[in-house]
Amino acid sequence: VGDGVASFGDFNSLEEAAAHLPPEGGELCLLPGLHRANLVLDGARNVAIHGCERRSFVLPRDAALAQPILQCIDCDGIRVHGLDLVTYDAMAVHVLGRSEGSCRDVRIHDNRMIARTNCIRAENAAELVIAGNRLHLLDTADGRATISLQADDCLVERNELVLMPFIDT
Repeated sequence: VGDGVASFGDFNSLEEAAAHLPPEGGELCLLPGLHRANLVLDGARNVAIHGCERRSFVLPRDAALAQPILQCIDCDGIRVHGLDLVTYDAMAVHVLGRSEGSCRDVRIHDNRMIARTNCIRAENAAELVIAGNRLHLLDTADGRATISLQADDCLVERNELVLMPFIDT
């Protein structure tokens, strides 16, 4: 997936690339550049989303600044790594199960994130791994928790959590 400016791939939109994945899953590789996305994976299975480490930046679309950059709803086998996710208005990644444990086997590792409310929020998840990330929460009244979990059988390790001074202009 290219950004359509500095890099060009089979697709120049993360959402469009995800829409073309087969039901059995696949891989979404973000080429270097500044990508705009608010990707919702609903019921997806076996999907890897990764970038070129420290060169694939993802920000929310201007029309959806209050939405997470990445949402995984009732998914199984999702991998997210090697991305820089930046949002000054919302959360970066939301892992959501509509019922207890209905979103499972999600691994979020080796990313860098800056977010306003949560970097990563998980609800009704199971078998969740959050490891090796550098997570910056903006120091605002809206800031909740860098990582917020309501999940079973989780591993959270080797993450660097930073409260980042921020003045909203």
